[in-house]
Amino acid sequence: MNKKLIKLNAVSSNPDQDMKTLKLAIKAGFTVLIENVQETINVALEPLLSKQIVKKGKFFELFIDNETIDFNPEFNLYMTSTLPRPH
Repeated sequence: MNKKLIKLNAVSSNPDQDMKTLKLAIKAGFTVLIENVQETINVALEPLLSKQIVKKGKFFELFIDNETIDFNPEFNLYMTSTLPRPH
């Protein structure tokens, strides 16, 4: 069985404070957990949530937070909420 080491970064539901961590995780292919998501999600995450990923040659890029960064396909995003019925 091939086991893969997973690097998990937990960030708050306010990505303004944790945008640097999120960008580094996207570049490195780490897993990010955004905790306590409320009714609205920061607009800066829209390109990531709608998968606006562009292929440039052999590489992938994502324009997020007014910056184009490399996108590693190993990146995973999970979000949790304490809301009883999140939409």
